[in-house]
Amino acid sequence: MQGHNWLDLLIVCRAGDLAGPRPFRECPPPSAPSTVAAGQAAAHATRAAFFISGLAMAAWAPLVPFTQTRLSIGEATLGLLLLCMGAGSIVSMPLAGAFSARWGCRPVLVASALLAGLALPLLALVPSAPWLGVALFLFGLSTTISGAST
Repeated sequence: MQGHNWLDLLIVCRAGDLAGPRPFRECPPPSAPSTVAAGQAAAHATRAAFFISGLAMAAWAPLVPFTQTRLSIGEATLGLLLLCMGAGSIVSMPLAGAFSARWGCRPVLVASALLAGLALPLLALVPSAPWLGVALFLFGLSTTISGAST
């Protein structure tokens, strides 16, 4: 901090004295809007995005035994099918950053939430194991994009 303590910085920033040397960072001008509200909104949006992703996973977890029984598949087959969800997650991680950079976080989060909302009922309604693999891939893709793009 080169000879300045926190009280000096507070006095300089509060006084709005923008002339002269800056201690180690630029103080915002006195007329600048408060960024506290914007930071709180961003924090709430991030919590909501992770909540949606967690809620989708929590809704799928109790369906696993139901789906295994309904499709009459063994534990080994179910384990391989669950890898499709992981494959969707791995594929979507690099895509989430590219999509967010191109279109912004909000449209990507909305699209991933809609995709998760579409994939979740498919997990309960698929007629066969290959379709379950496709639905799990889409589900893993959507839940990971919503978490990675925040």
